[in-house]
Parts: sequence; structure tokens; C-alpha cells
Amino acid sequence: MKIDDNRLIEGFKQVVQGQQVQHPAQGKGAQEASRKGQGVAADNVNLSSKARQYQKVKKAVMEAPDIRQEKVEHIRSQIAAGTYNVRGEKVAAKIIQDSLIDTLL
Repeated sequence: MKIDDNRLIEGFKQVVQGQQVQHPAQGKGAQEASRKGQGVAADNVNLSSKARQYQKVKKAVMEAPDIRQEKVEHIRSQIAAGTYNVRGEKVAAKIIQDSLIDTLL
């Protein structure tokens, strides 16, 4: 199924991010009914286990540091001690891989 309505997609993104979403039908009539004390049916959203797992993973990624400081310090100490060795084969393979990817894209 293809969803062409951008409002639905934006509403889904807001729900995933934990923001409150106002339903398009909740306009003037819903506001007047709530002022008069009449009940308005509320929309409920139940997230699947995959959506909840996605939220947990997203939160963990956002909280993770951009730089793995312990790895940086380890490599720095190796460079300072003169024991850090770079294998030429790995460097060459990475250069070729990046070049091929750039060519294909």
C-alpha cells in the first residue's frame, strides 16, 4: 500500500518521536464541543513492538558519543610509542572500495 498523503506521514513521524498529534478532523467543531462540556472521542495509537524497539534503538544511538574516546586514546598511545602499524593492504583495499563506490554512485 502506498501512502500519498504527506499529513499522514508527518503525523506518523510525530507519533514515533513522542509528540502529540492533532487529528485534522479536530477543528472548530471539536473545540466548540469541548467548551460546551460535550465529550469528544479521542484517537488512540498503539505502537507495535517493532515501533517500540525502534524508539529504544533510536534513543540509544542519540545518547551514544560520536567519538569512541577509549579507542582514540589507545591509538594515540600506540602512535606515541611507535608501535602503531598500518597494513598497506588494508589501506589499498579501502581506497579501491571507496573509488568503486564513488564511480557507481
